[in-house]
Amino acid sequence: MKKSIVILFLLIASFGFAQKQNANNLALQYYGNKEFDKAVSIYQQLFEQTKSRYYFKYYINCLVELKDFKTAEKAINAQIRRNSGDYSYKVQLGNIYEIQGKTAKAESIYQNSIKKIKYNRQQIILLANEFIRLRKYDYAEQTYKIGIKKAKDNYKFNFELATVYQLKNEPQLMIDQYLAVLEDKPSFLKSVQNRMQYTVYKNDDGTVKDLLKRSLLIKIQQRNSGIVFNELLIWLFLQDKDFKNALTQVKSLDKRLKENGKRVFNLGELALSNNDYSTAINAYSYLINKGEENHYYILSNNKILQTKFKKILSDNYTDQDLLDLKIEYIASVNKLGKSLETFTLITDLAKLKAFYLGEINQGLNDFTQVLKTPNLTPRQVAETKTNLGDIYLLLGNFWDSALYYAQVESSFKNNPLGYTAKYKKAKLAFYTGDFKWAQAQLDVLKASTSKLIANNAFELSQLINDNSALDTSLTALEMYSRADLLLYQNKDTLALIVLDSIINEFPSHSLNDEILFLKAKISIKRRDYKNAEELLIVLSEKYSYDILADNALFMLAEIYEQNLNLPEKAVETYKKLMLKHTGSIFISDARKRYNSLNSTKEINFFYNIKNK
Repeated sequence: MKKSIVILFLLIASFGFAQKQNANNLALQYYGNKEFDKAVSIYQQLFEQTKSRYYFKYYINCLVELKDFKTAEKAINAQIRRNSGDYSYKVQLGNIYEIQGKTAKAESIYQNSIKKIKYNRQQIILLANEFIRLRKYDYAEQTYKIGIKKAKDNYKFNFELATVYQLKNEPQLMIDQYLAVLEDKPSFLKSVQNRMQYTVYKNDDGTVKDLLKRSLLIKIQQRNSGIVFNELLIWLFLQDKDFKNALTQVKSLDKRLKENGKRVFNLGELALSNNDYSTAINAYSYLINKGEENHYYILSNNKILQTKFKKILSDNYTDQDLLDLKIEYIASVNKLGKSLETFTLITDLAKLKAFYLGEINQGLNDFTQVLKTPNLTPRQVAETKTNLGDIYLLLGNFWDSALYYAQVESSFKNNPLGYTAKYKKAKLAFYTGDFKWAQAQLDVLKASTSKLIANNAFELSQLINDNSALDTSLTALEMYSRADLLLYQNKDTLALIVLDSIINEFPSHSLNDEILFLKAKISIKRRDYKNAEELLIVLSEKYSYDILADNALFMLAEIYEQNLNLPEKAVETYKKLMLKHTGSIFISDARKRYNSLNSTKEINFFYNIKNK
C-alpha cells in the first residue's frame, strides 16, 4: 500500500513538472516573438505557483513591455513586503520609476537600498547581481564595498568586484582584486588562473595581459612577496609559449626556495617539446652547472646534447656542425662513463654516426656493444634492436634487419614499440617488392592504438592498393619502392634518377603525387627549401583531394616557419590545412603552431621595471 502511494505521489509530481515545463516553453516562445500580451498571463500563473525569481523577472519584463507600470509596481511592492531583507526587489522598483522618467526617485531608491542593507553575504550578492543585470555597474561596485565594510567574517568580495571591474572595462582594478585574493589565499591560484584564462585572452590587443605582467613584476619585487605571484607570471608566460621569460622566473624560484631543479627540468622538457631549443639548452645548462651531486646532472647532460642534435637538424646545418656535435658527445660519454644512466647519450651518438655522418659500421658496432650491456631494461633492449634493424637496412642486409624487427614485435605485442617494429617490417617488405605481404601487415596496423603508426600504415596500404589495382604489372610501384629505399639509404641522387624514370616511362601514372612528395623530402634533406616549397605547392593544389594533400600542407607550413622565416605564410598554410582537412592527423599540431605564431607580441618588462 505504502509503495503504491509513493508511486502515485511521484507520478503526480512528474506530471506537475511536465505541465510547468510545457507552460514555460510556450511562454518563452511568446516572449521571443514579442507577443507579451500572451506571455504575461502564463508567467504570472507560473510565478504564483512557484514563487520563482526566474518567472517573476519575466513577468515584470512583460508588464514593462506592455507599459503596464501600475501592475508592475504593485507586484514588486508585494514582493518587497514579503521579502523585507531582500533589497534586490527595491532595485527593480527603482528601475520601473527610471523607465518612466522618474530618475530622482529611482536614484534615491538605489542609494537607500545600498545604505540600508544589513550584512548578509547572500543578500549583498543578490542586490549587486540585480544592479549588474540592469547594467548599473557603479551601484554594484558600491554594494560590494559597503558589504566589505559591514563584513564580520572578513569576506572581501574580491572575485565579485573583479567581475564588476571587468564589466566596467577597468582592467587594472580587476587585476588588483585578483592579486588581492592571492595575497590573502595563495591556494586560490587555480581559481584565479581559470578566471584569468577568459578575461586576459578575451582582450585582443594584449593590453590586459601587459597590465597583468607589469602588476605581477611589481609585486614580485616587493619584499616578502609570496611565490604565488611568480607562479602566476610563469603560468602567464606559458600560455603564450614564452618559455624564455618563464625560465627566468622558474630559475629565480629554484634559487629562492633552494629546490633541486625539478621545475627547471620540467620547463626545459616543455620548451624542447615546443621546439624552443635555445631555452631548453639554457635550462639544462643551469642544471648541469649545479654540479654532479644534483639529481638532474646526468639526465641534463643527456638532454642538452639531444636538444643540440635536434636544433642542428632543424636548421641549415653543415657537416662541420655534425662533427662538432660528435666531439661533444664523445667528451660527455668519456666524462660520465658508459652506464644505464648514459644509455640515451651513447645511442644518440651511435645514431649520429650511422645516419648522419656516414659512419655506418661504427654506428653498428656501437649498438652491438650497447646490446651487451648488463642489466638493460626490456625497453632499452627493444630500442637497441630496432636501431640495429634500421642500420642493417641502411647496409642492405634485409635478413638481419627483419630478424631484429621481428624480435621487438614479438617481445612488445600490443605496445607502441611493437607496432613500430611491425610497421618497419612491413615497410621493409614494401622496399623489397613484397607488396601483398606488406599490405596484410599494414591492414592489421591500421587498427593500432598509436595514431601515428595507424595513419602511416593507412597511407602506405592505400598507396599499395591504389597503384597495384590500376597497374597490375606493378613495374612503376616496384621502381617507386626502390627509390624510397634509396632515399632511406642516403642515396638521394640515385633515388631522383629512379623517380624521373617513372615519370618518363609512365607519364600519367597514379603515383605522380607520391613522386612529388618524395622529391620534396629529398629537397628538404638537401636543404633546398625553395624547391621543396614549389613541389609541395603543386602537390597540395593539383592533388588537393589526395591522401597526401594534408601532409604536403603541414610540411610546407613547417618550411615557412622553421626554414624560410616566413611566419605569415606559415600561419596562412596552417589555417588552410585546418579548414580543408578537418580529419587530418596534423590538425592538433597545426592548431598549436597557428595559435603560437598568431599570438600577440609580448612586451618584456623584465628590464628597467623600477623606472616605469
